[in-house]
Amino acid sequence: MPTERFVKLRPLKKEAIRNAVVEELLRTPYGEMQISNIARKAQISRGSLYTYFHNREDLFLYALDQSWKGMLEYEQKELLDCGGDYWEMNRRSLSHQLEVCRRIPIYRMLFVSFGSKILDFHLQEDQEKEEELGDYRKWIYQHADREILMCSEQKFAEISSRCRHLQQEFIQKHLVCGESADEIKKQFEASLNQIRMELGERRA
Repeated sequence: MPTERFVKLRPLKKEAIRNAVVEELLRTPYGEMQISNIARKAQISRGSLYTYFHNREDLFLYALDQSWKGMLEYEQKELLDCGGDYWEMNRRSLSHQLEVCRRIPIYRMLFVSFGSKILDFHLQEDQEKEEELGDYRKWIYQHADREILMCSEQKFAEISSRCRHLQQEFIQKHLVCGESADEIKKQFEASLNQIRMELGERRA
């Protein structure tokens, strides 16, 4: 992951480096990723890049981590845009992720393991990711429309986790099994309706 020197960079410079990594991964597989190309696109020297990351693997894992965080930020924005409708936010998020997976190879790696480096991301970052997910869930609960999502914060944590796992499961089915995006959306909608029905039954 990034060095302390990278952490102190200006946000615009960090974004330039992240975008350069993503552009390189759009052009070539991870195993053929060229540090010199990334440095050139980010408009920094190759030597400077190595002061920000120890090696190519660190660069890749950073880009993967930023893609995951971007997914959470997208859902927060969509929740506000749809007036706090948590269920609509999930629908939009799934559609967005299916489209991004189609266009950006690195994003697919959040859902499908392609070797030990992806496994490292999923295993080593669990504690940090869980803390970030906790902050995300709290924010979503605070901004969700209570007339649409009527449950306790503790219950919402269960619902949020379940919806997250469903998204991952259906995106994996799309990527690995080749099921169409339209079919995946239908299955996801049915699963959301099942959760809403169960939630309504518990309130009753």
